[in-house]
Amino acid sequence: MKKIMQIFSLVLTLSLVLSIYGTTAAFADSASFSCREFGTPYQSIELWDRHPDYITVYDSNITLSATSSDESVVGTEMVKDAEQNRYILYLSGYKNGKATVTVTASDGSSVSNDVIVDGNAPYSISSDTTQDFSLAKGNSYIMKIHLVSLKSGQYIPPSIESDNENIIIATILDWNADSNNNYFFRIDTIGSVGQSATLSIGGLGYIHNKTCKVTIKDNKDLRLDTTVKYTCDVGATYRFIAYTSSKTVPAVSTDNGLITAKYEGKVTGGYLYSITSLYPGDSSVHITSNGESASFPVSVNLQKITSDTPSSINVSLNKTYVYKLKVTGNKEPTFTTDTPASLAVTSVRKEGGYYYVKVTTKGTMKGGSFLIANFPAASNKTYPVYVGFVNVADPVAPAPKSDTTTNVQIPKGSSYTFKITNSSINISDAFSAFKTELVKKDGYDSYYKITAVGSVGSQSQVMMYYGNESKFLCWVSIGNPPVAPIKSDTTYDFSVKQGSSYIFKLTSTSPQLNFYSDNGVVFKTSIVSHSGNDYYCKITATGAIGSTTAIFASIPNSNTTPKKLCSVTVA
Repeated sequence: MKKIMQIFSLVLTLSLVLSIYGTTAAFADSASFSCREFGTPYQSIELWDRHPDYITVYDSNITLSATSSDESVVGTEMVKDAEQNRYILYLSGYKNGKATVTVTASDGSSVSNDVIVDGNAPYSISSDTTQDFSLAKGNSYIMKIHLVSLKSGQYIPPSIESDNENIIIATILDWNADSNNNYFFRIDTIGSVGQSATLSIGGLGYIHNKTCKVTIKDNKDLRLDTTVKYTCDVGATYRFIAYTSSKTVPAVSTDNGLITAKYEGKVTGGYLYSITSLYPGDSSVHITSNGESASFPVSVNLQKITSDTPSSINVSLNKTYVYKLKVTGNKEPTFTTDTPASLAVTSVRKEGGYYYVKVTTKGTMKGGSFLIANFPAASNKTYPVYVGFVNVADPVAPAPKSDTTTNVQIPKGSSYTFKITNSSINISDAFSAFKTELVKKDGYDSYYKITAVGSVGSQSQVMMYYGNESKFLCWVSIGNPPVAPIKSDTTYDFSVKQGSSYIFKLTSTSPQLNFYSDNGVVFKTSIVSHSGNDYYCKITATGAIGSTTAIFASIPNSNTTPKKLCSVTVA
């Protein structure tokens, strides 16, 4: 869009360097030579453009100034940048035409160059306020700006400038607030009564034109106890007083839906109001009474998110990571990513005051994505808070390892599973005592199930293999099969009348069961029936009244201690 004035800068810099070393005619000579060297002597800027040109000065005693042969075509402004040891020459294109710009050094040397203003206006702009007006101290005023970019594909935002920001300041309330290219700015008085400042409007970075002058006045009756900006978080409530002698309650309003305001009641000398912040952004509160108005600005902070995770992390492809986030404020966020092709939010869980957000890298593309928390805002909109950046890293193979490195005894008929990472295993099993099968793979992890199918006492080595290397892990051996547990429906002591019987229901996976008492004279025992895992066992009281015996059950050939079920007495 802009034709940078490189030739003019080079001419000026070279000229100043020569002048410092005593060549008093250097400006004219070097300018003529340099223009022939670098091409056309004309420089061009666009209409309404305010173009900065940087001029380095090597002697701190040298100062520069600039003039234009026609300020209505090309305006000049020379600004000293002491920190960078340079000057900034601003050239403003007010209307199409040509003017000669002359830069003069304090030693009397100078260099001139022709500047052409060419092109069409890049935008059209207007304001709903063009007349000078007064604004009460501590009050605010909303100004509407209408700006339309005239160049295809170009977006130029508006701005309002104050010639004295210690008196009047302008703050944009909504960027491109509606589909009609209208923008809303809040004008705030921060100076003293009687002071004035001039406002000008234009495209951001372009020439601004005066629109009006604002003078600070003082209300005769109405005043607020708050005149400075109130800054708060979402959900905060603030109370203020409007002092007035009016018997009628002053009206209260706000600029937008970011905050709400309401009347609370009468207080000594005035009226009490409260405001509550709903959404982040800039707003203001207005009180009007008997033709007078007063207000103060309000700034609502973005809701804050505190993360247990660094701002940027690396996650391998197709892997997951869980963020633990603390959200400050009363609004519930939703979570998204800016490039769903490489990162997805796969689950969100809220627990207490924390959000646990699981993200998963996916796809084949390089790079990464932002995790974004979207909070509700006014007019059914949302605003984003960037939580962190997830870089999709190339997978790095982990070191080979096993979850088992100590000897393992597997009961006959049972199994044991090894988890092997980035490797495989093999059992040196000469007698086929073990059955080995790969049952699952998960990334670099393999799960091998080893089943003991041989004789009790058999054993073999387990080796882990990776690349051309191998490593001994452990011995596996076969132990006695597990003893089937016995469950009884009766585990308490009780009595049976002499000559009577009682049936126990025992449950066991064992194909055989022993059932007996420790004194066969007192009670006779027998297994009545066996169905599936259920055994029905009968005892009959044959001993003397008052005699007692214990009842037992056991698994045949298991070498395990018999299980006492209970004690029974003859009644």
